Amino acid sequence: PGTTNPRSAMALSCVVPPWQEKHEEACRACSEMRFFEAVQLINAALESFERHLGDLAAPRKGLLLTEPARFAEEFHGSMGSDAVDLARLWSTRADILMNLGGLRRAAVELDAAAKLAPQDSAVAALRAECERLEEVQAAGQAEEKAAAATKKMPVHILTGFLGSGKTTLLNHILRESHGKRFAVIENEFGEIGIDDELIAKREDSGAEQIIEMNNGCICCTVRGDLI
Repeated sequence: PGTTNPRSAMALSCVVPPWQEKHEEACRACSEMRFFEAVQLINAALESFERHLGDLAAPRKGLLLTEPARFAEEFHGSMGSDAVDLARLWSTRADILMNLGGLRRAAVELDAAAKLAPQDSAVAALRAECERLEEVQAAGQAEEKAAAATKKMPVHILTGFLGSGKTTLLNHILRESHGKRFAVIENEFGEIGIDDELIAKREDSGAEQIIEMNNGCICCTVRGDLI
């Protein structure tokens, strides 16, 4: 009577909280590149941690999972030692999301983690890595956008009433040495074509060839310089 079994005390001290067990499983799944499974596991760990917080998180049920920034802002001063544990849970979820390409959401998780544990070196390192990946992603998107823009062929429609100077302007564009290449499609409204005789020709230098098609299709004529 009055004594404690040392083996029982040791067993009690080794009990792992449910949220920590799920956290370890999520980390293991992430290291094995089972990222979708890791997402489910870390979310389960966060749900378990919310229950662990008890009355503290009860007024904002679900906020810990869905809006970490708001939760960190509201409760960072009243969590005590739990703050570091939650920061590590969020940083693990950020790590998983980064591997899935969700950099924007990962940055939100890491900002919240840094709010709770500003001195944690692991959180700081992961946050720096996320920022670097965001810069790389932004640069890649800018390159893709620029490449897509160069693939587009600009089309200009030259129109106006009779005698407004359409042919004069077109001839000016064709005669000038501006270093640009043009493909001109000229549509005549009248039954007899005369505009093709008015448009500047440079067939003598082999630079241009004008083809007239009556009730035809441009697909019927092969132009090697347009292919």
